[in-house]
Amino acid sequence: MRTLLPEELTEYADGYGIGADIAQRDYVAVRVAHAIATDPAIGDAVALKGGFVLRHGYGSGRTSKDIDGTIGTRHAALDPRRLQRTVRGQCADLGLRFDPRDPDVGVDSLDFGNLEYTGPFGPGFLTLEMSFREDLMLSPRRLAIDAFGVPVFSVRALAIEEMIAEKWRCLVQRSPRRPGDLYDLWFYWDILRRAPRTADDAIDAAAVRRLVPRKVDLHDGRAEIVAAMQAYAPVWANAVGDILPADAPRFEEVEQAVLQAIRDWTPWR
Repeated sequence: MRTLLPEELTEYADGYGIGADIAQRDYVAVRVAHAIATDPAIGDAVALKGGFVLRHGYGSGRTSKDIDGTIGTRHAALDPRRLQRTVRGQCADLGLRFDPRDPDVGVDSLDFGNLEYTGPFGPGFLTLEMSFREDLMLSPRRLAIDAFGVPVFSVRALAIEEMIAEKWRCLVQRSPRRPGDLYDLWFYWDILRRAPRTADDAIDAAAVRRLVPRKVDLHDGRAEIVAAMQAYAPVWANAVGDILPADAPRFEEVEQAVLQAIRDWTPWR
């Protein structure tokens, strides 16, 4: 595989309505995920999740600088050195390197730090982190990734219901630093729920409701979620066209969608 030419990245950027530097980062993320997925010793040990999966597996308009996954509580299931060798080897044309050189083994995650790269539009970086906070609660699914400049491949991904349950936790824990969390909940509710692209994309609301209390420990669930959401009101407009897509809905529209989602996708009415 080769690095995309400047004119190819420009075509990609124009097609998605994003800047060339963001298109380049998007492309590198797909290359890294391809490297992970095509080595069974790695790809079968992790389940990808988060913004990357939403964008390239489900069609979200939000780009992400993170590649996140889950390996469960069996830490030995993944060889971090093999992952680094595989990614570096398959992305050699991008000059990709890990900074720091050695991953940080934390209490609940394996943090590979920044994946620095060089492309036609200059240098950039992604982050890569694998959680071992908990084992998967639902069976993962195989998800096709069909992205510009990379042959179609499939990744092992968290079930959509488990991703939604985890997103409620992210919303409460990271507000108001990560507007993408709120955007993702809007996307799940207003886009994916209304128009699943395939039968496998249909969301089981009952399964989400069962999972949420196991993922999110709250004293006053609805009130805490609403407070976390409303903390984004002052920063939302400035995030549109930057962290969020240029065509992201107004905060008021997102707020109404997420209030409806609370009633249907959580045990807190």
